[in-house]
Amino acid sequence: MRYVLLMFFLVSSALSFAESAINEQFHTSPNEGVTIYNDSFLPVTIYSRFLIPGSDQDAFRNTGTKYTVKPKSDITYYLPAGTQIVATDGIYWDNPAPNYPEERHLVTVVSGTIAKVSAKDFLFRH
Repeated sequence: MRYVLLMFFLVSSALSFAESAINEQFHTSPNEGVTIYNDSFLPVTIYSRFLIPGSDQDAFRNTGTKYTVKPKSDITYYLPAGTQIVATDGIYWDNPAPNYPEERHLVTVVSGTIAKVSAKDFLFRH
C-alpha cells in the first residue's frame, strides 16, 4: 500500500509541474514555429539545431537548443518559415573541442503554422 501511495504522490507531483513555455529568441511571430511536447511521466532532454534560412554556416552551428521538457509539458519555439528542425544526439554548438553529433531532420517550419513534435522524436537509440 505504501508503494501505491508513493507512486501516486510522485505522479501527482510530476503533473503539478506541467507547464507550457515559449521561446521568442529566434523569431517573434506567434504563428510560425514548432511545439515540442512531452506526454510521458519522465523528463526528456532534447538537443536540436534550428537551420534558419539565410543564416551562414557559422550561425548554423550556433542556432538551436538543449532543453529538458518536463513531464506533461511543452515548449514552443517561434521560428521563421523554412527553418529545418534537426535532432542531434548531443551538444552541437561550437566549443574549444568541436563536437559533431549524429543528426536527423525532423520537420521544416511552414509559413503560418506551428508544427507539433514529440520530445521522444529527438532521442537516438544506440
